[in-house]
Amino acid sequence: ITDLARRDEAARKGFETARTALREAAPREGEGLVVDVARPSDIQVFRDGRRFYVGAPPFEAKWKRFRSVQAQIAADLPPSGGEAVDLRFPNQVIIR
Repeated sequence: ITDLARRDEAARKGFETARTALREAAPREGEGLVVDVARPSDIQVFRDGRRFYVGAPPFEAKWKRFRSVQAQIAADLPPSGGEAVDLRFPNQVIIR
């Protein structure tokens, strides 16, 4: 990941987004954070048992958008609900 992140700005920014997510709220014990930068134009993050489709930049704005509705999502879905969060579309957070 480190070599790819150095060569590709999108991959580096995607990795930084994942680090931001980790700093904001540490994963529960036994759960981790995985960043898939294999396709830098379609970054994916796996966290807390969920897949986050982040896509291409701007990463920080997409993560902030999710955080702004995260409490509502948690209230509306059972703990096991919503296996994927899609942040690739402008001004939307899609739960699948």
